[in-house]
Amino acid sequence: VRVEIIDLPGTYCLTAASPEERVTRDYIIQNRPDVVIAVLNAASLERNLYLVAELLALPVPLVIGLNMLDVAREQGFEIEPRVLAAAIGVPVIPMVASRGEGVHELIDAALDVVRNGQAQEPSRPEIREDHRAVMEQMLDLVAPYVPEGYPRDWVALKLLEGDEEITAMMRAALPAEVQAQVDALLREHEDTLIAVASGRYEWIRRMTRAALKRPRAGRITLTQRLDRVATHPFGGLVVLAAVLAAIFG
Repeated sequence: VRVEIIDLPGTYCLTAASPEERVTRDYIIQNRPDVVIAVLNAASLERNLYLVAELLALPVPLVIGLNMLDVAREQGFEIEPRVLAAAIGVPVIPMVASRGEGVHELIDAALDVVRNGQAQEPSRPEIREDHRAVMEQMLDLVAPYVPEGYPRDWVALKLLEGDEEITAMMRAALPAEVQAQVDALLREHEDTLIAVASGRYEWIRRMTRAALKRPRAGRITLTQRLDRVATHPFGGLVVLAAVLAAIFG
């Protein structure tokens, strides 16, 4: 089997606020890969799931590699990959890539999705409940004018987020009278960006409710102990001297 893997720039979201975000999302939208593999840091699971929340809004199959599980355990996190997979509705493969653990399983899971499709419909985030009618209004306004290749509901969501790139694209595509209605809708609901983000964070809370157990209060991890020594005014100098001695001794 010949497999072509495209390594896209690392990013935490797809807002196109940076070149990395723009390259990543433009490639996914324009090239429609057979499957997207999102490799997440298990020790920062909730932060990393924000990217997953955005990827699920795009029309591409998804597989998650849950990496650095060893670091997460050291920090006191307990994560159940199978529970997380059942909640999201996409494969979640436990990994410790630094030791080669889970890498082959991740590739196998991605190939299985390419060959057989998604086993179930994923659980996708929704805009905050009190703004769902606004989302429907925006979608009704812009859907007939969305350029080919772009998901209509995704474009409507990005307009509510105030995404500069998508806003500029739709200004060029919309008739003047429709653009005026879009502008009026956005002026009437100035908190739509917050409503979109709130919907994603609520989704993250639901996805991790049973799958993630956080460190108990007061727990001090090995990393924190090392940080305390390394950043101490005296202890830090001793550590530095020892490292330099090891390197140049």
